[in-house]
Amino acid sequence: MTDSVHPGLPDLGVVITRLQAQYIRGVEPRQVFDGLLPELLALTGSEYGFIAEVWREPSGQPYLKVFTLTNIAWDDATRALFEAQKDSGIEFRNMNTLFGAAVLGGEPVIANEPATDPRRGGLPPGHPPMRAFLGMPLHQGGVLVGLVGLANRPGGYDQALITHLQALFATVGSIMGQVQVERERRRTEQALRDSEALYRATFDRAPLGFAQVDLEGRFLEVNQRQCQILGRPAHELRGLRFHEITHPDDLAADVQRLQALLDGEVTDYALDKRYLRPDGSTVWTRLTVALLRHADGSPHKIVSTLEDVSERRQLEHARVAAQAAERANRAKTEFLSRMSHELRTPLNAVLGFAQLLRMNPGEPLAPRQQEHVVHIERAGQHLLGMINDVLDLARIEQGALAVHMESLALAPVVDDAFALLQTAARDAGVALCCDEGDPAAQLWADGLRLRQVLVNLLSNAVKYNHRGGEAAVAWCVEGPHLRISVRDTGPGLTPAQREHLFEPFNRLGAERSRVEGSGIGLVVTRRLVDLMGGRIEVNSTPGQGSRFSVLLLREAPRG
Repeated sequence: MTDSVHPGLPDLGVVITRLQAQYIRGVEPRQVFDGLLPELLALTGSEYGFIAEVWREPSGQPYLKVFTLTNIAWDDATRALFEAQKDSGIEFRNMNTLFGAAVLGGEPVIANEPATDPRRGGLPPGHPPMRAFLGMPLHQGGVLVGLVGLANRPGGYDQALITHLQALFATVGSIMGQVQVERERRRTEQALRDSEALYRATFDRAPLGFAQVDLEGRFLEVNQRQCQILGRPAHELRGLRFHEITHPDDLAADVQRLQALLDGEVTDYALDKRYLRPDGSTVWTRLTVALLRHADGSPHKIVSTLEDVSERRQLEHARVAAQAAERANRAKTEFLSRMSHELRTPLNAVLGFAQLLRMNPGEPLAPRQQEHVVHIERAGQHLLGMINDVLDLARIEQGALAVHMESLALAPVVDDAFALLQTAARDAGVALCCDEGDPAAQLWADGLRLRQVLVNLLSNAVKYNHRGGEAAVAWCVEGPHLRISVRDTGPGLTPAQREHLFEPFNRLGAERSRVEGSGIGLVVTRRLVDLMGGRIEVNSTPGQGSRFSVLLLREAPRG
């Protein structure tokens, strides 16, 4: 069949030339094929048809995605479908059809009696009648890339028509193959761009420092976190060798490990090392290094991660120091405890013999000797009090001092404390008194330890006072607590003295006075209050005396 057989029809050569020219000029494929389909229909005398590309499911199953299609919509639903999908490409997935046979077989399908053709499959109700069909597979390089479908040519289709249009079909197949190649190229390039963008975002925003380093140790690429850790901008780091910013004490180990990496002795390594920042400060880091190789196995470049571990190192140093301090404290406490026990036995003997000398009616001492013995007893009692305080402090710090909490009345405990201090107060010329307080007040405490607390506070109020002064106790309800206050009319405390008030063996300058003391009593007092679940407060004004307040729960805590 030749063009002369069909006078007035488009010239086949002109159609092919125009088709190629349009593609070369970069006209969109859809526009190229939109213009080609009417010419194909005219060349073949067909009523309707389509030009479609072969796509494949992930499983490999082929389906058609239409470039251009004659509008054969026959009702509102099909018209709406055609309009909705004409731009994105209508898909034909049912391969149990005449065009499916052409796709699956890869050979032309001619059906001039489609109503009885077993390959036909059904048509939807309302579909225009199909009296003849040609399905022409399009190949490019032996690969099926598309399909031309034509319908209703008067007299049907034959091999002569296929042969006549073979050059046109080959051109369409070639263009369609090139479209697919170009699409795949663009998809690959976009995937590469996306991958590079993802890598760059990950690289730049990673919480760890990342770097690429050449085989000479020069920084090639660094991320933002690496710059923050090293305290240098990226443009300054690039080109620097890591040797130039490594702490001198850590350089040898790093270089040695890097050489082992380059020699193939290890595949990677990690170490803690210090870098020097421009401001002269040092940053501790955890460095992890690996070597990238070329396809032939030769070294290519080095990649590394960097983590700032300065805080962790400081915490570790503090932990080790704390452990050392704790061991030293335990050793000190144990020493004090043992020495205190060892001292009590001979000291009790000294005090006992001193009392025997002073009270022996058979051999009475001369007045001067009596005075000396009294000094011995007084010094011994002071030393014994210090030893007892040290023992209490040691037991508290060892956790060996138990408290037996119970609900008890406060007034009898205060009376006991007054009785124990009555003689010392009389000798010092200081009056013991109660300012105020409900005689029936109850609180949650250990009676023995509470009396010890009150005795310690009242003892200080008497010692650090003046003749004619007062040492007074008062208590009042304060929410869930009972506040017990011990005030004196002594010299008071400065703010600087209050800051060091509860330091062991710190007498705040009183060691230069004639007042005896150990500097431990208040420390023991606060520890005892803590053990009973309370707290101690101090208010003092120089020249106006001091007030020590102990707050303890009035009832047993719930839960």
